Amino acid sequence: MTEKKRVVLYCRVAGPDHDGAAIEMQIVGLRRYAEEQGAEIVDIVEDNCAGTSLARPGFEKLFDLAAQDAMDEVLARSVSRLGRHLTDVVALVERLQAYRITVRTLKEGLPDSLDVIKAACEYDL
Repeated sequence: MTEKKRVVLYCRVAGPDHDGAAIEMQIVGLRRYAEEQGAEIVDIVEDNCAGTSLARPGFEKLFDLAAQDAMDEVLARSVSRLGRHLTDVVALVERLQAYRITVRTLKEGLPDSLDVIKAACEYDL
C-alpha cells in the first residue's frame, strides 16, 4: 500500500484590505486538487501580506513544518502567491527542497517549470 502524500496548502492575499473570500477561493481550489490526487492535507497556511518579502509568518510556519518532517509537498494556486520576485520564489523552493519537499503550483505546474524559472532568474528576465 502506498502512503498518501502529506500536503500543506499555502494561500496568500496582498493585505488586510482583501476580504476572506479571496483566501477561501484559493483554499477550495487547492483542497479539490489535493483530494483528487489522493493527498492528505496536513495544514493550511495563510498569509495576509504583500508578496514582495520572504519575511512572512506563513513561510516561517512552512519552514517549521519542514524541519519537523510534517509534509511532503507545499501546494499553492500560482507562483504569484509564493512571491512577486522570481529570485525569491527560487530561494523559497530551494530551501524547501533541502528538506525533500516539493513545491507545486496549480497554474504554472511547478515543479515542472522550476528549471524555466531558474533560467529566467539567471538572465534577470
